Amino acid sequence: PGSPILYYGDEIGMGDNIWLGDRDAVRTPMQWTPDRNAGFSPCDPGRLYLPTIMDPVYGYQVTNVEASMSSPSSLLHWTRRMIEIRKQNPA
Repeated sequence: PGSPILYYGDEIGMGDNIWLGDRDAVRTPMQWTPDRNAGFSPCDPGRLYLPTIMDPVYGYQVTNVEASMSSPSSLLHWTRRMIEIRKQNPA
């Protein structure tokens, strides 16, 4: 029962910033690359509306779209396969 749902960053296993209040913990910049500001913006990090995740496991230096795209066993590739299977098998 229910509908499959993907929230922002779920497809790469992106974490959250537990030090931010309210729902901001899960609204940090998308982690595109291991570069400055996770590849989200070239601006000074202090100018971002919310800071990037600086966790040793889920932080942008390790968990990002670029790294996920280059790893066939990544959560991103698994998620894409599951979406294709779902499309082939309508409910």
